[in-house]
Amino acid sequence: MTQDVLKKDDHYMNERKFMDHSNEVLLKRNKISRFFFIILGTIFVGWGVAGIFLPLVPTTPFLLLAAACYARGSVRFYNWLLNNKYLGSYIKDWRTGRGIPLHAKIITCLLIAVAFGYSIIFVVHSPIFEVALILLAIGMSLYIVTRPTRRISNKDGG
Repeated sequence: MTQDVLKKDDHYMNERKFMDHSNEVLLKRNKISRFFFIILGTIFVGWGVAGIFLPLVPTTPFLLLAAACYARGSVRFYNWLLNNKYLGSYIKDWRTGRGIPLHAKIITCLLIAVAFGYSIIFVVHSPIFEVALILLAIGMSLYIVTRPTRRISNKDGG
């Protein structure tokens, strides 16, 4: 069955290098369970995509959860996620411990500063909460900055 799916997506494979990750998949036997995992995985993908744009929403953990759900629900969805040009790299980088690209660290820290700065200046009017938000923003930024930085080489496309 996997081969049929791969044959249908030949045009996709020709555009980029396609890797079959079906050996990592442990499908549930019950069709209802598989459907549930596909739905849940799709919700996690949505949250992961939101995390790319929203500084307080994590991206990688949601994509890891989506991969775990797809691994139990569908070979096709699992392969799609891991081979996705934009989302697959989050999972692969996490698995290999390669770190966060420098540009992602910079953008994330800037978004944290803007979002928290806006909240502190225009939304929160309590000094205690302002200090709490400042400390939270500093903590989040320090966490991101102290993660390993992924160096982009010509091999990675940079």
